[in-house]
Amino acid sequence: MANTLEPGLLGAIVGDAATMPVHWIYDETKLREALDDASKPEFNSKLSCPFYSPAEFPGHYGHGQVSPYGEQFLSLLGSTRSNKGDIDKIAQNFYDWAASYTGRKDGALKEFCEHYSQGKRNPDSGADDSQAQCLYKAVIAVGTGHADDVRSLINFHQNNQVAIGCGQVYADFLLSMKTEKMTARGAFDKIIEEKGSLPEFLKPHIDFLLNHIGSSDTGAMLKAWADEFGKSPLSAIACACPPALLRSLHICVHATSYEQGLRNNMLIGGDNCSTALSIGAALGYQYGAPESWTKQVSSEVVGSL
Repeated sequence: MANTLEPGLLGAIVGDAATMPVHWIYDETKLREALDDASKPEFNSKLSCPFYSPAEFPGHYGHGQVSPYGEQFLSLLGSTRSNKGDIDKIAQNFYDWAASYTGRKDGALKEFCEHYSQGKRNPDSGADDSQAQCLYKAVIAVGTGHADDVRSLINFHQNNQVAIGCGQVYADFLLSMKTEKMTARGAFDKIIEEKGSLPEFLKPHIDFLLNHIGSSDTGAMLKAWADEFGKSPLSAIACACPPALLRSLHICVHATSYEQGLRNNMLIGGDNCSTALSIGAALGYQYGAPESWTKQVSSEVVGSL
């Protein structure tokens, strides 16, 4: 069955499930101590995320399951398909899902639910939030054939110009890989060639990434980004864009395989699940998600694709 699934969607969710046991560990020493094998951190036997666990959220976050971001991804994916891109119906379905959701709710999801319950609708229902959920929405938009609707898929939930701009750029990146069969490097070069059309806020960040694209050390690039833009080093590996976008692009450009790219992302730590969704999608198009990883994901999760 896995071989018949859309490769970007499959790559995204396999990457998230593989990363989930070591999600949101910001201390490098603690991350290394949590790992069974630093050379193969995927599907780690110890569930080490400090912000959620199966005990706190019964029925969620066990081996083979996905992170809270992965759960949002699957809900929005199903709604986008069943409603054929109708954003008003998608928003209603997402709210209904969130109202009965028993997993971990992040700030953006809570704010969206509050706005929606007050009668606010797209785009006013969206949270003022720039986190990397915008990147998984790009994955859904491209994977379901709704690339033209990526802005609406983002702003009904994240009414924030940074999220919208970064999500649109990543959708273009993925679309080049999916429809033009470009490598990640080729798709990145196309972004540079068309830099004039980028949102103004994003241009200095893309220029920065271009200046650091020669090295394959993504962690060093993110530390340099923090220095360049006056941010803390932890913020560079956290949930927000633009660094989450830069991290995804940099890892994809330098990945020599699906496995190597996702492992690199895991070992950087921080919010490595939201970026696992975006990176997994791109590397799914370029390399395909390996069967040895896919078979470790819950059949219920894979079946929902």
